[in-house]
Amino acid sequence: MSHEVLFARQPIYDRGNAIYAFELLYRGDLLLPPSVQSVKATVEVIVNYCSGLIDDNATLGHPIFLNVDEGFITSNVFIPLSPDNLVIEILETVKPTPEVINSLTNLRKQGYKLALDDFIFTPGSEAFFPLVSIIKIDVLNVDISTLKDQLKKFNFVGKTLLAEKVEDEATYQICKELGFDLFQGYYLEHPTIIEGRNFTGSKQTLLNLVSELCKENVSVKEVSDLIAADPSLVLKILKIVNCPIYPFKHEITNLREAVIKLGIVVVKKWAIILSLVAGSDQPSELFRTLLVRAKTCQLFAVSSKQKNAEDYFIVGLFSGLDAVLKIEMVTLLDNINFPAHVKEELLSSNKSESSVLNYVFGYEKGRLLPARVINKLDEAYWDATIWADELMQFAVPK
Repeated sequence: MSHEVLFARQPIYDRGNAIYAFELLYRGDLLLPPSVQSVKATVEVIVNYCSGLIDDNATLGHPIFLNVDEGFITSNVFIPLSPDNLVIEILETVKPTPEVINSLTNLRKQGYKLALDDFIFTPGSEAFFPLVSIIKIDVLNVDISTLKDQLKKFNFVGKTLLAEKVEDEATYQICKELGFDLFQGYYLEHPTIIEGRNFTGSKQTLLNLVSELCKENVSVKEVSDLIAADPSLVLKILKIVNCPIYPFKHEITNLREAVIKLGIVVVKKWAIILSLVAGSDQPSELFRTLLVRAKTCQLFAVSSKQKNAEDYFIVGLFSGLDAVLKIEMVTLLDNINFPAHVKEELLSSNKSESSVLNYVFGYEKGRLLPARVINKLDEAYWDATIWADELMQFAVPK
């Protein structure tokens, strides 16, 4: 699977050497005018962090520091991150103009914590002090005695001092003695490139929908509301519920009735299938294969009296989702609310010879399997094939 560089991150440590936060750094290649480039870069980092499928989720659970310049501060760009999880880092190039101060004041009122990057020990540099709670000081190539004298000239009471560009142990120890509380630099850890897949809005919406539908205790109303958010999905569900496969006595014209008539489990399956088809550019034959596999897994699980047998339809269907959406399976499963046993089946199918999914894979590839398994799989597979062929005309465009 091809991955993209989403951003870089560098950890910030506290005095006890525990990770306090991560700073996110732009690592793209924007060919834009300088006046809009920084705003675009900051927004791209935020979007990649919030919506990208990230291979390494170590950043999650920690606050993040995000560099912003004057253009971003005064742009009134919507920030989709909770104030509890974000520290807005004011670059040293930002001037304390009335417009900047007003924008930063509004961010403070919203609950965001502000940090001052690369503090310079010159008169007037403390203009942002009333707004910021963290002050970052570049300690690279600074004489220690000079740094001690500079620290005495400003009132840092109530501020958290962060030593950045800490390059060696000696500097680290001295900064601790000088009263710094946070530390960042190559001595502690270099920035790490974070890769993953950055989905388009439609695919992100698709994953959100599928994730919600896969919750174990989702209600009829919740399923109806999720499907209703996509008018094209509503029309497809209604088309299916009124097709010859489901011979109800009268035409069903509203979504809630469709959910009740078909049953919540069946409608969830259909919504997931239709959503995946709409969100993929893969050939329809791939979906036929997945439908056959999904139904085979379900029928085999039922005949084998497996616990949670109905869930094996989802297991079979999602066993090929990495090919449909071009995502690594492990990364995908970190972003969808599957029950634990479904995740375990999808991740362990190649390790456990007796797993339902592994038996079905083996059957598809013509591997030698126990006779009792072959007999059940023969019946399940051919029933599933007939079922999938009937449904293809309704679920998957030719």
